[in-house]
Amino acid sequence: TGVTVDSSAAAEEAAATMLAAGARNVIITLGERGTLFASAAGVEHIPARRVQAVDTTAAGDTFVGGF
Repeated sequence: TGVTVDSSAAAEEAAATMLAAGARNVIITLGERGTLFASAAGVEHIPARRVQAVDTTAAGDTFVGGF
């Protein structure tokens, strides 16, 4: 999208760009700040749960696999 995602507002901007390009649903993970879900129906920010992280290897892959 050309948008640097360094804040929730930037994530919303990137999601809007992807929706305008034809995506029906957009999910952007924001690490400890949670996840942003966007669709034509609107934008939802899902906060992350606080956990004691032991190893973050493959955290993104695990998120996508679980989703």
